[in-house]
Amino acid sequence: MLLSAAILGGCVDEGDMIPEGQKEIVLRSSLTTASLSVKSEGYDYDTTVPGGLNLSMWRWDEGDASTDVRNKKLLDATLGGDPDPTDDWRRDIHFQPAQYYKNRTSQVGFRGFFPKDSHEGWQKPGGKLIADDRKMIFNIDGQTDVMFSDFKKGDFANGIDHLTFSHALCRYRVYVYAVDEDARDQWGKLTNVSFMNLPKQLFVQLPQD
Repeated sequence: MLLSAAILGGCVDEGDMIPEGQKEIVLRSSLTTASLSVKSEGYDYDTTVPGGLNLSMWRWDEGDASTDVRNKKLLDATLGGDPDPTDDWRRDIHFQPAQYYKNRTSQVGFRGFFPKDSHEGWQKPGGKLIADDRKMIFNIDGQTDVMFSDFKKGDFANGIDHLTFSHALCRYRVYVYAVDEDARDQWGKLTNVSFMNLPKQLFVQLPQD
């Protein structure tokens, strides 16, 4: 009787099982613009960065005791590949190591940011990337963009809606022109442009949940 009970207790509903090759979670994403300032790496657009953009992601699972990101382990991920013109120019996010659905019905959700947590621009007072008041600080270097995504959740049966990454910084571009060649010769060459009183740090306030 004891053996029989143990066997029955270990059974799994076949309808809840996921085929082995379909367990991996691959998210879709979109950017508000395709232009990304990564000139420190020698690239003008994020789609040309070899290996894609290195992201940090938070994962939430249905039944988790807390939804506070301060209690969540950061996951490594990469946003890469060419935008898909058949899917509103979205691209894939792959995790390293891969992330998987637990079953067909349990909800799972994600939120992420760029650059990843190991980037030197992120400040960690007291050794914490996220302060007790859920604030993150980034030292602005004029070369690196900062983006955060919204939070989306779903399950294996219905999928997870795409994440939208929004820029936390604005990018200035200066265009110089002359009405004619005489004016250009009279004015000479522009050698330098300076912006005054720009902030040196970005403060990001994360939501409570």
